[in-house]
Amino acid sequence: MEKDIIKRKFFRFLKNRNCFAQFIKRFNCERGTSERMLWANRSYKAAFNGEINNGFNSYFSSLKRLSDLLQYAFLWEKTEEGHEFWHSIGDEWRKELKKIN
Repeated sequence: MEKDIIKRKFFRFLKNRNCFAQFIKRFNCERGTSERMLWANRSYKAAFNGEINNGFNSYFSSLKRLSDLLQYAFLWEKTEEGHEFWHSIGDEWRKELKKIN
């Protein structure tokens, strides 16, 4: 499936679960950006196809597996929602992705 379609489905998926605003807030905050850049450019380079900048399109395009869209977006336990919340959403996304691929 085309990557642009997957990106739209991902955003719709988050909106349908009422967590799109939280995702965007966490993704764009300074801490989320710095953690993600550290992971992509150092700690978890194997999950990415090269270095990324701080934008979503760079992150999205560089991920090797789109099932990891939530996995490396930001550090879950540092959010108000907590690790369990984002882990659950991540599991749901992987299931959803299997259905649409």
